[in-house]
Amino acid sequence: MAQEDGGSKVVKDSEEYADPDHCNGVLTELQRQRYTAYHLCDVTLRVGQEKLLAHRSVLSACSEYFR
Repeated sequence: MAQEDGGSKVVKDSEEYADPDHCNGVLTELQRQRYTAYHLCDVTLRVGQEKLLAHRSVLSACSEYFR
């Protein structure tokens, strides 16, 4: 039996849980970490003279180039 809970779908007697805002929240937190927890970034991309901190796992998930 499904129950709506603030935009989330909880299914009783099951391991299933759906949160439509989860992906957005994860990406927002990763972006925040780029600026406040830079020590968690594990790669630096250099474009010309610019250096960009990044998460290797995010790059590989978003682009075949980094796999």
